[in-house]
Amino acid sequence: IPELEAGLAVSVEAKLAAMDASGIELTLLSTNDPGPEWFGDDGPAVASLIHDSLASVIAEHPKRFRGLCTLPLQNEKAAAAELDRCVKQLGGLDGLVCNVGISHGLPLEKLTAEAWDKEHAVNVRSHVLFAQEALMLMNSGSAIVLISSLASLRATGKNPAYETSKAAI
Repeated sequence: IPELEAGLAVSVEAKLAAMDASGIELTLLSTNDPGPEWFGDDGPAVASLIHDSLASVIAEHPKRFRGLCTLPLQNEKAAAAELDRCVKQLGGLDGLVCNVGISHGLPLEKLTAEAWDKEHAVNVRSHVLFAQEALMLMNSGSAIVLISSLASLRATGKNPAYETSKAAI
């Protein structure tokens, strides 16, 4: 996407200038919200676009930048393939941070089995599967961080699928 590439090139130069002004030699590049999980079936394509852009910047400035792989956790097979691609494309895996959560916001009386299963698949199962996958790919001395939510400690009962899935982490 030419517009994205042009905008990214400008922000890379601005980032390098800010790093130089602050005496920062190396930094981690990542994407902010919304992540690939917000794009439904297009999530894997969005993740690939993000990683291709990161890899391009890192290739131009390998001593200044590293990349953070963002996975489309709504699709386990696509996410596993993208993780493998990230390891190859971005130069290894030094850590895993699972910070994902989806919610339908349904109270118990309106909660469906489908909504329950989807929230638990993304919010709990994906953490376990990707921690296992990462262990096989990580460099020595790497770390795994699984992030939950205050909803796991302050359950209101108004969103039980989300609250219980976060309590499981």
